[in-house]
Amino acid sequence: MMGYGGMGYGFDGMGYGLGFLWQIVWLVLIIAVIYFVVNSLSSSRGQAQTSTGGRALRILDERFARGEIDVEEYRRMREELLR
Repeated sequence: MMGYGGMGYGFDGMGYGLGFLWQIVWLVLIIAVIYFVVNSLSSSRGQAQTSTGGRALRILDERFARGEIDVEEYRRMREELLR
């Protein structure tokens, strides 16, 4: 009644199993692209902050730990760096 391939083939002519696999492949590709975009955006922000502000804060912490600056100066400089 259904004709040739009525139950065994999807719209793409490859069969339901292979058509379903293509859907999974597309879904995985979309998820991978979204992951890499989000990951690259977050890592570039983290690198910028670490390379500029992170190093300066480490130096400031070290100077405070060695006693080169007092608490008031430390807080003022730290607040300035975090802006």
